[in-house]
Amino acid sequence: SQRVLVLASDGVWEFLSNQQVLDTLANYANASTEWDATTACMKLIEHASEEWKKHEKDYRDDITALIIKLSNAFLPLSTF
Repeated sequence: SQRVLVLASDGVWEFLSNQQVLDTLANYANASTEWDATTACMKLIEHASEEWKKHEKDYRDDITALIIKLSNAFLPLSTF
């Protein structure tokens, strides 16, 4: 399991719940042999972009995200 901190703008949270964000990251982790925070962040941004297109067609708010992989020394905020 990975321990991460997700910092994101409202462009991510507008159409994605906390659980959907964790599910997106877990799906990437399960499909990948090497978990990479940069690629995970890109997957999250792609998912948020798809949701904007589905709900708002041509309009999209800014989508900014930062994923920080936490070491085992930290208590998990959420794990997947």
